[in-house]
Amino acid sequence: MKTILIAFITLFLSTNAIIQDKITVDVTYDGYYDGLYSFTTITDDEDDFGDTIEFENISAELLKKYDLKSDTFNGEEFTITYSEDTIEEDDEEVTTYKLLNIIKLTNN
Repeated sequence: MKTILIAFITLFLSTNAIIQDKITVDVTYDGYYDGLYSFTTITDDEDDFGDTIEFENISAELLKKYDLKSDTFNGEEFTITYSEDTIEEDDEEVTTYKLLNIIKLTNN
């Protein structure tokens, strides 16, 4: 019976492995478009335009801090922490992003 249980757990984990990373990065907020909150990473390289990170859902708690659906914060710089969850199913990887924290950067 233990062998069957171990085999089942191994099979389940191998088909639905979850890889979770927490990432903190400085970004510019691009705005809310088509149901997505869009940010672009800030780089020091003039030739690099940064990477776009989009979130479909942001918690009500974070939206109370910053009303990102309005245009008020478009173009503003933030430090964000988010999780990147990758689930492997049938030899395909599905990645989702969840915003965990957001702090507005101050201009000096």
